[in-house]
Amino acid sequence: MHTVGATAAILENGHILLVRRNDLPLWALPGGGLDDNETIAACCVREVKEETGLEVEIDRLVGLYARQRGFGRAMNLGFLFRCRAVGGALSTSDETSAVQYWPANGLPRNTVPWHRGFLSDALCQDPQTVWRTVHISRWKALVAWPIVRLRWLRNHLAGQGKDTTSLFQLGAFAAVFDATGSVLLVKRRDFPV
Repeated sequence: MHTVGATAAILENGHILLVRRNDLPLWALPGGGLDDNETIAACCVREVKEETGLEVEIDRLVGLYARQRGFGRAMNLGFLFRCRAVGGALSTSDETSAVQYWPANGLPRNTVPWHRGFLSDALCQDPQTVWRTVHISRWKALVAWPIVRLRWLRNHLAGQGKDTTSLFQLGAFAAVFDATGSVLLVKRRDFPV
């Protein structure tokens, strides 16, 4: 099954907020998985608070990113929001060993590679929402996937594992308009409403 989550790009005076994760020796944008009965926007705000101590408001949706998980067919879908801090104070958590603003053009070398691309999209002056498939090289997947699974096992054995990540089936819908502005609708046989 597929998983979904949210990531935040929090910008302040040309600097971007990154967290250094406890489970991976990498810097990343704050974010995480969607809990049951939670909106994707609420997930973003909650994850930022949990990982950084900051309260944020969402300015806009930057994009939606798809990434194959492991070597299977499951996908991680992540929503990237551009946010601004409105309260709280920077602090670490049980998930983060450091929280720091970095110059947008001077990220640490050990930043999650695809988060660099996220930041590029968040800094774009054109507010158009983007859709991207994040490609990870085979060697990076060989290294990262076992680490992620070990992190899950360690958390699960410590009683911190939670199986509340929302799972979903991937699909798509289209809004098709003709020259007069009328929208095309279909009546489904499996859901005759």
